[in-house]
Amino acid sequence: MLKILLLVSMLSGALPAPSAHAISCFDSIIQIFKKPEPKTDPLLSYAPGSQVQYLNKSEWLPGTVIDHNFDGIRLKSETGKEIFVKNKNQDQLKLAQEAKETQSAAFELWSLRKKLRVSQKTDLWPEIRASVQSEISDFRNLPKDKREAYLEKTGKQIINDLKKKMGHEELGFHFNLHGGSIDDYVDQGGIKISQGDIALQYGHGDPNYKVYFFRSSNISLYHLLNEGNPALYGHGRMGNVIMAFPYDSKYIQKGMAEGGIHHPSSISLDFDERWVGKQEMSQAVQRPVGIPATEFIAPPANIFSNLKKNVGMGGLSRDEETLATMRFLERFWATFGK
Repeated sequence: MLKILLLVSMLSGALPAPSAHAISCFDSIIQIFKKPEPKTDPLLSYAPGSQVQYLNKSEWLPGTVIDHNFDGIRLKSETGKEIFVKNKNQDQLKLAQEAKETQSAAFELWSLRKKLRVSQKTDLWPEIRASVQSEISDFRNLPKDKREAYLEKTGKQIINDLKKKMGHEELGFHFNLHGGSIDDYVDQGGIKISQGDIALQYGHGDPNYKVYFFRSSNISLYHLLNEGNPALYGHGRMGNVIMAFPYDSKYIQKGMAEGGIHHPSSISLDFDERWVGKQEMSQAVQRPVGIPATEFIAPPANIFSNLKKNVGMGGLSRDEETLATMRFLERFWATFGK
């Protein structure tokens, strides 16, 4: 806007044409007030197993990348000492040789972190907004007794297409019902086992180590997202972050065969704490992980946030919010899925 006013003033003769130095100074001032760039994670360019050089005082020393989190990177020096380099200190690292081993849990988790950051910086709504608006308009014209059937059918089609694409017969879906950010579920290696369930907060419940989730064979995508599911202690959404993973994965089959995973139900699995502790991901992140993040079919997705703005139709009913969210997840999983 300031540049436009300056140009208009010059064309009208109110101001003389500025010198090159003046323009340079003006551009510098504009840069100061520019919106900062989105947060980046420069150290994600160094894969686990990479050989690097790190700056120690005034000397560059050799080291090996062990693993990451979203704050920085952990190295091992030639003497075996572990060093943590924060993202803001990226200039203290130089790549010497790229990683050769790409099958470790740390490497897979690093790859997921990269994909998660890409998904967070990608706005999918411009791609689907027009079609979502049209669908919601048509949905509003349906008789009330036809709307739930439409939502059920739509959600079923989305899940069937997803299962076909991923090559699985059944999927599990986990929410951050009790808190946890998208970054947490990746940085902490996945979905941790916890002792007990929701009911334990009220003085009773199951003391076994569990992971809670919903199975696609037992609940539709519409009812999975719909408010009041399950209606245990009040109504509302289950959370604003959702993860999807294959229920028929080799990892879960292995756990059941070895007795490390048992008592499957429509909403949970029980885990043997000792078995979990021996698994690669739990050892990599030093936490008891029931469902590793590397099992996720896509990065965790943020849902139900800024829907009014993203859809661009003003206020939405709860069912309209759910319909828009289903279409967002459809595009998200198609874009960032394995």
